[in-house]
Amino acid sequence: MSAVMETLPTITWNGYEPTINAGPVTLRRIQPPDLPVYQRLFNDTVTMKYDQDGPRDIKKQFEEWCQRWQPDPCGQPDPCGQPDPCGQPDPCGQPDPCGQPDLFSALAVVHNEEKEVIGHAIVDHGDYENAYAGYSKMAIVIDPSCWGKGIGSAVVRAMVVYAREVMDRYHRVPVDVKQEQQVQDGIRVHRNKDSSIAWAYVPFIELRATVHKANERACKMAETLAEEFDPIKSPCPNDPDRDLYMLPLL
Repeated sequence: MSAVMETLPTITWNGYEPTINAGPVTLRRIQPPDLPVYQRLFNDTVTMKYDQDGPRDIKKQFEEWCQRWQPDPCGQPDPCGQPDPCGQPDPCGQPDPCGQPDLFSALAVVHNEEKEVIGHAIVDHGDYENAYAGYSKMAIVIDPSCWGKGIGSAVVRAMVVYAREVMDRYHRVPVDVKQEQQVQDGIRVHRNKDSSIAWAYVPFIELRATVHKANERACKMAETLAEEFDPIKSPCPNDPDRDLYMLPLL
């Protein structure tokens, strides 16, 4: 067994800021100086060949991810619809996310030997489906110079461990709400400046990821990790060229 496979990810917290040691790499919150690396990776046709959105300018999304790491302003109603002091349990017994950063944001992947950012990982917002169950979308991007070295597997394993710890700590996941969707009364929401709902907080029960069927390297990695985590695999409903992996967290 390789050293990468033998290394179990560990998470240390500085307040609400995680640092994940994943063998050959460390994952930490993104920082503004990481933008040039992100722009190079997300604009590269080889790196992004099988990404759902393809090569693109990532600057606006990068800035949004950075903003998520800033503490959320207080004053939002909690999931039971009752305003409570920042950090205090709500009537349902769950910690109130008000005043906390959004932990469902981008993490930079740093090579431990070279001390350089070589990739991106995220346990992202899901999409709103109902008030009772929510999921997070996992994605990773690794510099092609680091492919075939076990780093992708180490990062995916780290993100699964991270998702489970966030679920254990906070129980809820932010899920993006479309303009035409109605959110059930009593669910805590985050609003845009125009008062429209940006996302809602619902119970965090599942981690999801998709893999393009033509991406042989990613498919092989997914099948190997599936033996370890035993996710549910099915065709992606909205994209016949991709497989959907669903990992229950409860």
